[in-house]
Amino acid sequence: MKFTPVIAAGLVAFATAQPARDARVARTPDTGFTVFVDEGCAGFQGNPKCKEYAEKCYKDSKNLATKQQVIDCTQAKLKADALGPGGAPSKEQLCAGYLDHPKCREFAQACDGESKGRWTGRKVVHCTQRKLVGPDLVAELCVPWENEEDCLDQITDCNTNGKVLTDCMALPDLYSIVDIPAQPAQS
Repeated sequence: MKFTPVIAAGLVAFATAQPARDARVARTPDTGFTVFVDEGCAGFQGNPKCKEYAEKCYKDSKNLATKQQVIDCTQAKLKADALGPGGAPSKEQLCAGYLDHPKCREFAQACDGESKGRWTGRKVVHCTQRKLVGPDLVAELCVPWENEEDCLDQITDCNTNGKVLTDCMALPDLYSIVDIPAQPAQS
């Protein structure tokens, strides 16, 4: 294929149109606004205000925000809400399973300080949970997990639901799923 100015112009048009198409997906009136719960509410899935914040971020942009802008705005509102006035953490979000822990506020503020305000809410929740549970227990519980972030999500879910961590964190025994015949098959 010969590279001509027409082909070059087409490639440039395609490359520059991609962000416009992505932005249009987030604001197409016929599809309506979609809340990006998995990404926009990362770390704050249990917060009933997440959808409200995402819709407000989208509306405040006069329906011109891209998906990433809505996610960033939603995360900022959720994180500010979780850390509360003066940096006091929302116990439901950051102190899951440790609502009466005297150091939860201190841990949450330390985690936010470590991030210099740049972490997502999910990462602040994980950091706070790691400090509350204890790094040694987290390391022990996460050994069988391939991804530490998924492990910390599970720890947070277990604590939020008031379950015993060692029971809740046990991975299923995949070998017990397979029925082992009592006798070998006859040939």
